[in-house]
Amino acid sequence: MAASEDTRRPPAVSRRISMRFLPNEPDERTSTLVLNAGGATSLFTDFRPFLDDPARCEWAFAGQKEYLPDGRCAFNHLLDSRVPEGAQPPPDVGTWHVLANGDELETGEMLNPATGATEPYEEVWREEDVVPGTKVVALQLVDVHPDGSPGPVRGVFVQVGDWAQGVVRTPHGVSARRRHYVDSWRTVAAHGPDAAVMLPLDGGVEHDTATYVPTVHDADVQWTVVENYTWNP
Repeated sequence: MAASEDTRRPPAVSRRISMRFLPNEPDERTSTLVLNAGGATSLFTDFRPFLDDPARCEWAFAGQKEYLPDGRCAFNHLLDSRVPEGAQPPPDVGTWHVLANGDELETGEMLNPATGATEPYEEVWREEDVVPGTKVVALQLVDVHPDGSPGPVRGVFVQVGDWAQGVVRTPHGVSARRRHYVDSWRTVAAHGPDAAVMLPLDGGVEHDTATYVPTVHDADVQWTVVENYTWNP
């Protein structure tokens, strides 16, 4: 997707601090991290493993962030662990307000899995610094049958600096993996039987398009590079 420089969005590393469905009190039971590649695509991965067991997952999804004319943002889910294959994900639209401490309060309405009803919610998010010179890579997993029709496997992978996260859907369901670079890449959370389909990362934080040449093959699927740049605002 081509875009002029003035339409490119900044990358982001966002960590959720708390969540609540009104009128409940806020709490946080997950390690929720959202990586947004910004750039021309605004591809993102959102992985929410439970704090007490990172192998268990409350929710994992990925897609594209859309900036709406009214100031709200829509997250268009390309794959979603709460949505059966072939079904349409419900709308995911929120409004943001900056709090006094710099955190961001997101408000909107979404499905409450505990009640099965659409209810108003509040989430508090904290942005990590993305400094100039940060490497950003985004890939999409494409599974194409010999006749050109789409296959059942798809996914999104995003790296912003020393954080990397991927979400994939296979015939076995949705899997996710999060990795962090400290001297080497280490998996800090993984969920699902096909987490190994995620792009393996070796070496340092820095990558270039040649690293993926220009697609990465893993079994019968391939990752296609859609973002690859160094963030310099």
